[in-house]
Amino acid sequence: MTDSFSQLPSYPRNMAYNIKKLQGALIKQKLKIYSDLTEYSANQTVRFNLPIGRAFDIRSLVVYATGTCSGSTAKLHFPRGGLHSLIENFNITANGRTLQNTPNYNYVWNTLADMEGYSSIEQQSKRITEYADPSVAYTSTYAGEGVISAVNNNDFATPHDENISFCANNFLGFFNGSCSILNTNDLGQIVVSLGLAPATCLFYSADTDTAISTTGATYKLKDIYLTIDSIIFENSIYNELVKNQLMGDGLNIGYYDYIVQMGTTLPKSSTINFSTQINASSLDQVIATFRRDDYDTIRPLILWKSTLVDAAEGVASTGDISFNKYCSDPWRYVDGGGAANLNVNLGDGFNQSAYFQRAGAGIKNSSWYINSQPFTNQSVPIEIYNNTLQTFGYNNLDIASGGLHGGCQSIHHFNKYYFTDALSLENISNDGTFWVSGLNGNGGTILINYQANFESTATKSVKPVIIARVCKRLNIKIGRSLDLIE
Repeated sequence: MTDSFSQLPSYPRNMAYNIKKLQGALIKQKLKIYSDLTEYSANQTVRFNLPIGRAFDIRSLVVYATGTCSGSTAKLHFPRGGLHSLIENFNITANGRTLQNTPNYNYVWNTLADMEGYSSIEQQSKRITEYADPSVAYTSTYAGEGVISAVNNNDFATPHDENISFCANNFLGFFNGSCSILNTNDLGQIVVSLGLAPATCLFYSADTDTAISTTGATYKLKDIYLTIDSIIFENSIYNELVKNQLMGDGLNIGYYDYIVQMGTTLPKSSTINFSTQINASSLDQVIATFRRDDYDTIRPLILWKSTLVDAAEGVASTGDISFNKYCSDPWRYVDGGGAANLNVNLGDGFNQSAYFQRAGAGIKNSSWYINSQPFTNQSVPIEIYNNTLQTFGYNNLDIASGGLHGGCQSIHHFNKYYFTDALSLENISNDGTFWVSGLNGNGGTILINYQANFESTATKSVKPVIIARVCKRLNIKIGRSLDLIE
């Protein structure tokens, strides 16, 4: 409840001098929760148990870890996104009930982060603890005022990543739903499980495209813990209101979950026809993309590598460039700009592991069919691109927030590294309210089919992927009774 102090209420908000006071002051306390083990390796599962009897502001939830790569001749490094990219499976249970179970979570997270502005250059300074630029590693000595050094992670002489501190602080799904305050008095024990990715999500340093042994490659995480704000109300007004609602119709929480289906390897030389089916009361989006057929093999960082003689500056430069240098002058490093260069075809500005590439190079046209009905017939790649921007909240109209990842310099870059063909099946309100408005399967199966054709010269093989974003509703009643509408 609130007390309102309204002055000049008939005037616009910026002129009205209105304030509100929350009845029942609250105290915020930062809690630190440790995982069940002190160290984890690739493919293991990290678990956190949120204490019973607490109200939490889940917007504040952050997982911290320190990572080290080891075990191969090639020098290994963590992928862009850091800890986010190491979470292969994301699972949340409450009172023993599974609320979210997202496979290939890191692939979905990277796809959305690159497309929706999270990984854009405008946002990069906010992501410095999320390994936003894996092409460069920084260290510091603390003598005097401190000396900061940078090393090139593309250089074979650069050692394995060691004691890299990073965090995950923006989670897809239940922790980004319609309600920010969760109370374990009502939900019961909440268990957060992070299934770690295989070591094949890493990349190795290389001066050339020569294969280097990665036998025994692995990584370890230590010093893992979770921080979250606990909320304590100084009087019972809010808690009484919640209790009354629990005893009546219950409390409702809406949130998204992601269903991921990956097909077998198919050649681009023929029409790719990939189908799946799901059961959902609200299917909001379907997203198609492609993984490299060798995505689960450790490769070098996908970033432009060349041997350059910079004619403009008269400086001979042999080796590799950083992501920021590439983005500052992509023409020089792509087309030469008066320089003699050797393109070893290791990438442009994607700046990420091969594990996360969305390999749609050569796409010509595509079609979506839902329950055997045609929904799109996109005849050129630029149509696919703009429809995808609209699916992600009409982002083609947004001139204020960040754009795509900085390496996406053209439609050709988009197709080759970031390809995402998304179809909206919901009403996009953009009014700050969580709406349930997707396609209702009415208790039956929703059939999803995606078809794509490529240029005749596109000879690579890929694995098609369909990501279905569904809306779930959790109803909570007295006695920790949880009813999940999926």
